[in-house]
Parts: sequence; structure tokens; C-alpha cells
Amino acid sequence: MHVTEPSSIPAAGAGHALSFLGRCRPAADLRGPGAAPEGAAPLRPDDYGQHEAMHAASVFALMVDNHLLNHPQVDGNPQWQALARRAVDSLWELYQGIAAVHIRER
Repeated sequence: MHVTEPSSIPAAGAGHALSFLGRCRPAADLRGPGAAPEGAAPLRPDDYGQHEAMHAASVFALMVDNHLLNHPQVDGNPQWQALARRAVDSLWELYQGIAAVHIRER
């Protein structure tokens, strides 16, 4: 089985969301209709955008937890286990941070 080294996976340029195997989609595509053009003032938080970001953080946390953290190969390697745990914890921390703003602004 061939394993791709992280350094050989193409990185996304600024303003792009990296997807599987380096395929990129401009971050502006993720902002939806009516998004501010390049160089414009940052978008103000909105209910939909915050809810969408919260949902993404929770889905990714659950995916990393279910598919990586509990994977036998990751479970058998303490370094990988620690990295996967840190990823899950960071995603839940992101979720909580977004939720705190989202709830406060309602």
C-alpha cells in the first residue's frame, strides 16, 4: 500500500478551503449568495453562517472521533492517538466558541 507523505500533498493557496487530495474550492464559494467581494470589509456574523460553521465543526469532530480516533491503527500508535484526540478536542472547542457567539447574538 502506497502512503502519500504529507509534504507531497498539494497545499491550498490563501483564500481556499482544502478538500481531499488537495482539490480546492475558493473560500468565497462557501460564503453563499451576497458575499462581500475580494478586499471588501469582513462579513458580519449572521445566524445562518454561524449555524453552518457550528454544524461543520460538529460533523468533522464526530468523523475524526468515529473514523480516526477509534481506528485500530491509530489506536495502536500513541503518537497518532494523541494527534487524533487533539483534533477532536480542537474541533469541539471551535464548536463551543461559535456556539457561545451564536447564542449570545440571538
